[in-house]
Amino acid sequence: MSRRVTNGPEPGPLIERFSCLFQNLYCPKTNPSGIVSLGIAENLLCAEEILSFSRKAITENLIQKDLTYGDNLWGSRRLNEALAGFLNRYFNPAVNVDPEHIITGVGVSAILDHLFHTLLDAGDGVLILNPYYAGFDRDLVGGRSGVKLVGVDWAGYKDQIECQNEDEVQDEWAGDGGLEEAFEKALQNARADGVDVRAILICNPHNPLGITVSRSTLIGYCKFAQKHDLHLVSDEIYAMSVYENKSFPGARPFCSALSIDLERDIEGHFDKGRLHCVYGMSKDFSANGFRIGALITQHNPRLLRTLAQLSIQIKISSPADVIFSTLLTSDYLPTFLRLNQSRLSVAQERVRTWFERRQVVVRDCNAGHFVWVNLGPRIGIKTRDEETRVFQKLLDGGLYVAPGSAYHHKTPGWFRVTFSVPPENLEAGLERLEDLLNLRCADEL
Repeated sequence: MSRRVTNGPEPGPLIERFSCLFQNLYCPKTNPSGIVSLGIAENLLCAEEILSFSRKAITENLIQKDLTYGDNLWGSRRLNEALAGFLNRYFNPAVNVDPEHIITGVGVSAILDHLFHTLLDAGDGVLILNPYYAGFDRDLVGGRSGVKLVGVDWAGYKDQIECQNEDEVQDEWAGDGGLEEAFEKALQNARADGVDVRAILICNPHNPLGITVSRSTLIGYCKFAQKHDLHLVSDEIYAMSVYENKSFPGARPFCSALSIDLERDIEGHFDKGRLHCVYGMSKDFSANGFRIGALITQHNPRLLRTLAQLSIQIKISSPADVIFSTLLTSDYLPTFLRLNQSRLSVAQERVRTWFERRQVVVRDCNAGHFVWVNLGPRIGIKTRDEETRVFQKLLDGGLYVAPGSAYHHKTPGWFRVTFSVPPENLEAGLERLEDLLNLRCADEL
């Protein structure tokens, strides 16, 4: 084995167990004793609609050219034009997105791997707010780029997670105890440890918290990146999975980093070539398996040229290209997006109500495919080892949910529970959770 691999991070508690999970997934008809997965962010609420649309798209639009390398090696003109139109329609960009601003690849993971491999050297640092998506460790630390993720702890974030008064909490960037102060501290500490910090990575909407980032905070990130000569990468893969949560009336709408007017909103000069956005089909379109991701960078032609030379390695298959480009340009698109958001809203309310009836704290959310719940006080989790034992107990009992430690959350007892699964799977999973942890309703105690 190469030193690149053997010197990388050890697999976390999630990666170690994925193989056994995927080989024994629950199905009410064919494998009722299998493991119910409420831990992977897969959206199957509109699976039948996507399957039906995909079959028709392939039948009507797959052509002879799709058996070749197509019209370029870094994403078909057809798909890039469809993506540009979609982004201009739904992301409200300050500058219109052109097809030439886009590089596509086999999923956002591959896009991030290529991007950071190109922008940064091995060992360079990337600032990211804790908790953060566990897959970033795999994609960026354990991948080719070998960068170092520098987790940023912010007391204000902790308050928002744990106090349940989010309508009264503002995510202020500046001032005492603000995000800017937290990022500045993390940056200086990393540099003192010899880490050359070169970028910031944000996830908006956020995984695992399921919230959106405010416009003022995005502007703060931009100013911080300019001040310290950093690239700013915004992962917006859940952009169209923002739904209504009646229990969270103060929730913010989605605001893309592309919508920031870098001349009007940023005081002083801003190097536009340092801002990059990534998006993909997996989450908003119930299609993790199609593996479609895109990088949008509007003011860095050198980066685009460099990535284009490498992109044959991650070129999207023609059938997936046909399906996604057809969907993005179809009259059905607005209907599908509304349907998906409606079903996410219903599923989230079902899970939230289930936990709250059992006196489990659920963090307010309005985006993504999961809820962030605190089982700690309810069942007595006080240490990381206790959290791990509960995680293993659930897995041994046929239920997979993701522990907070996998997302670098500091307080033991938090779990991410996915609700965007088929309703029968969701009910089976909640039933097992109730039985395994004795989570009876308050009126049954």
